[in-house]
Amino acid sequence: MGNVTENTLDTTIHEAAADADEGQMLQFALDRSRATFAWKCGGLDDAALRRAHPPSAMTLGSLLKHLAMVEDWTATRLTGWPMPEPWRSVDWDADPDYPWRSAADDGADELYRLWSTAADRGRAAVADVLADGGLDRSARFDPDPTGGPAPAACWSTCTMSTPGTSGTPTCSARRSTDWSARTRLSRAEPPRSRPAAPRSRSAPHPGPPDRRPPGGPDRPAAGPARGPG
Repeated sequence: MGNVTENTLDTTIHEAAADADEGQMLQFALDRSRATFAWKCGGLDDAALRRAHPPSAMTLGSLLKHLAMVEDWTATRLTGWPMPEPWRSVDWDADPDYPWRSAADDGADELYRLWSTAADRGRAAVADVLADGGLDRSARFDPDPTGGPAPAACWSTCTMSTPGTSGTPTCSARRSTDWSARTRLSRAEPPRSRPAAPRSRSAPHPGPPDRRPPGGPDRPAAGPARGPG
């Protein structure tokens, strides 16, 4: 069982209240997707996260790093907060596959930390949106170089909720990893629901002190803006 470790991720799902509004339901749906993904990818060591599953070259570690980038990039688009490291220093023109390629250089602890931190930032960004105009307002940063209208915050948020959460590649990779370690998928604790508690609307997240649009992960604000994908 050398591929299974205690390095697990939180799979708790806090159920939305029966009278939850659309913003609270969106927050619940996003966290349910995160918990499902955490269940599929948590508790593995370096070797398991780096193992490819032919014919695909994808690894669970590269998927963790890619989705960490998706969380951070969506938070930046929603709020205008600067893109954090490691993404901010990446030359995306020269290395467009950086999250997929570089994950092999990171250990399990770092990949789990990176994804967990990015997920927390994504939660804070959605809370910021709901407290500042709601889902119908425009995203605060639009990488479209044509100067077209910025997408709605609802669109930007909903497109974050789907990658890696229920797709066959993630399931297949985890099953393959568990089989090679002679364990069962059920050894990882499945997402578990918690009853809804009375909820108040989230307070605005203060965000980083510099809230200027970052111009994409590696570009100055004055230059042409383009995101990592």
